[in-house]
Amino acid sequence: MSSKKTGPEPLDQQYVTVKNEFGSPQMVPVLHPRWVEQVTFLPYHAPPDPASLGDEERAGTLEEWQERMLLLEEDLRWLLQQTHSKFWCQTIFDESLHNCLNSYLQNAPRSYDPPLDLPADLKQRQETLHRLFFMVFMRMATHKESKENFFTPKMFGDILYENFLFDVPKLMDLCVLYAGGNMAVLTKMIDNIFKQQPNYNNDLAEVGPTIFEVFDNILEKCGLSDEGGSVPQKLSDRKAAPLQSMSVGEVHDILLYMRDSAITLLVFLETYPSGCKVFHQQNVVARICSFYESVVPALEILVMDRISQDTGKASWNELAAVLSQARGMLVKLCHHIISTCCLQPILENSGSLEVVLNYVEDYLHVMSAVLSERRFLHDLDFLFSVQEDIDLIHQACDSVDSTRTDFIMGAVDQAYQSFGKDKRARYDGNGPNHAASWNGELKADGNGRTPVNRVQQEDFQDEAALEGLEGACAFPQPSGVEMDSLISAVRDLLPELGEGFIMACLEEYGYKVEKVINDILEEKLPAKLQKLDRSMKRPAEKKTEDVETTLLSQRANVFAGDEFDVFSRDDIDMSKVFKGKREPKDVNTKKIMDEDKPDLAALKEQYFNYGTYEKVPEDELNGPMAALHVVDDYDDEYDDTYDTNDVGEMDADSADEMIRENKAVEEYGREFVTPRVLAGNKGRREKEGSDEEEEQEQGGPKDKKDNFVQDPAALREKAAERAAYKAQRQGKKGQNRNQQDVLKGQAKGQGQTKETAHSRRQKEKNKSSRANHNRRAMADRKMARGMGPLT
Repeated sequence: MSSKKTGPEPLDQQYVTVKNEFGSPQMVPVLHPRWVEQVTFLPYHAPPDPASLGDEERAGTLEEWQERMLLLEEDLRWLLQQTHSKFWCQTIFDESLHNCLNSYLQNAPRSYDPPLDLPADLKQRQETLHRLFFMVFMRMATHKESKENFFTPKMFGDILYENFLFDVPKLMDLCVLYAGGNMAVLTKMIDNIFKQQPNYNNDLAEVGPTIFEVFDNILEKCGLSDEGGSVPQKLSDRKAAPLQSMSVGEVHDILLYMRDSAITLLVFLETYPSGCKVFHQQNVVARICSFYESVVPALEILVMDRISQDTGKASWNELAAVLSQARGMLVKLCHHIISTCCLQPILENSGSLEVVLNYVEDYLHVMSAVLSERRFLHDLDFLFSVQEDIDLIHQACDSVDSTRTDFIMGAVDQAYQSFGKDKRARYDGNGPNHAASWNGELKADGNGRTPVNRVQQEDFQDEAALEGLEGACAFPQPSGVEMDSLISAVRDLLPELGEGFIMACLEEYGYKVEKVINDILEEKLPAKLQKLDRSMKRPAEKKTEDVETTLLSQRANVFAGDEFDVFSRDDIDMSKVFKGKREPKDVNTKKIMDEDKPDLAALKEQYFNYGTYEKVPEDELNGPMAALHVVDDYDDEYDDTYDTNDVGEMDADSADEMIRENKAVEEYGREFVTPRVLAGNKGRREKEGSDEEEEQEQGGPKDKKDNFVQDPAALREKAAERAAYKAQRQGKKGQNRNQQDVLKGQAKGQGQTKETAHSRRQKEKNKSSRANHNRRAMADRKMARGMGPLT
């Protein structure tokens, strides 16, 4: 074959001259079926599971699979070694190659599948095939290999689309298989495919209705679809829920389909972020939320019910793990769409307020549409804090209506209350950061499979340092109540796990709830945790302590744990417990106290001179006559806390008053009297007291006696005496008082005397001295100002 070139031309425009069957020259395109080599590419088969094979069958099956993989490896190496033109001829026109590539995309093991216990040489064979297939797909997505070997961009897109070399499902499978560790290369490859062939965007738009149809089929199979519509059904026409009659296999298929679909969509949108806009325009988030709210609680109840009944417990425990993975991936899928289409553009366009307002409105609209989905809203906020998204919006735009954001946060709080959980228990100070990028650099596992790129929540702690610590000894162990809160936080999202297993995971990860949930969902737990039973119960001794924990044992008091704490001690020394002032056991205590205060003796001698201290011989104080010589000694060590004797209240006068009176009598020959101006209330009380004494001297009421039962006749006699005495005093006072009463005059119209008219004028003039003060004066003032009545 000879080629005729006039310069670097695209491969789709190159022709070669050949002789036909008649011997005449003929121009044939370089891309033609006649240049295809007769090579049959074997379809790919998944590696067999050695655990499911018998001893005799295992060796033959593994050997057969290895021989097939060797032949396939040789064919792929030969294909990659071909020139640019022959490679594309084989790729476009060889159907066996198409079947081989499709079989690998469909049957290759995913990272979330159960690991297979393959021999080391077979694992190496699988890794080699995995790399060769990726190199073939990467070369198929490259339209320009060099300056001499390239395609016209438009023709390249048409070749891919018309020959079905790529389509949207194939691109999604590529992302699931190769996104981990190859995210940058894969993103560039997919971007180039969509750029060269815009028709793939139209195909991607058709994925949304397909997803809705899948959801409807799952709802219908589970008996959760609204088939009755608005017409009510009779109770007799209703059938049993299909979920209750499903077998383990049927439920397993539904859960696997949910999980695989969610993971595939999530990883594809991570690799090709522009696809989020297509799904966002089709309102995929709201549809996923509605599906989540209908299916997840029903499946969760079914699985937990079967586990509690011990009906194939091991199988149902596996289904519970798959259900947890499906839940986490669906929530992450929705949040990734919201973050890519609403939150990230807010950060990228922070300089343009008008653009930011549009994205903020879009976010509020999406969140308002899912507020009624309590289960989904709870799980969304549990994995990704809605409060942080709201804070990001308020920081980017000050004019956001706080009423709408408060309404969203109120719905989140109600979602937590619906499940009896505390929202604040979900945070430990190191919550997720939604502005963080997604970590996709993961290593391949032991089976030669590259794990799927997961949504990783950024942790602000030094995880490298934490991973180097073995066990939970490096982290402070929380108390019983704190441990219950952490376990409850994990079981909110993974209710099928046992408390003992959750405690082991928390201790391994330093009591970081988010990290534990993330690694459980991604099946990335350490080997020693994977060997544990996931339904393991909490240790009995720890559980007993938590049950016996009461409010009394948790009290915080300065006296807690001391020698008299009856709540924490049973060996109280009752000899130290007494009521009132305790008498000293040692008879020489007073003597010892006196010896400690040598100045006290000098003070006593000084008081001897004043005559206020009676000196008693020492023998009489300690003898039988000691009771006759009771002296009120002042002791500054005396504690009157428990005194019950009212000393001082019965004294007639204080010491100061007695001294003052004695000095006044000696100096002036009369008692000292406080001036009335300076006496105040005390002087008035003393005057009242003197009046009462005067009453008694003049024959007034006698002192009352505290008689339990008095003679009624005596009581009447005393009452009569008091009344007569009162009338007598009022009569005396009335004689000394000026007569201000108005004289009674003649009848109206007969004229009045001069005395009566004078009396009336005096009354009118002096009205202000009694009731209605200043009424007359104010009336006169109004009249003087012309405010009198109209005439």
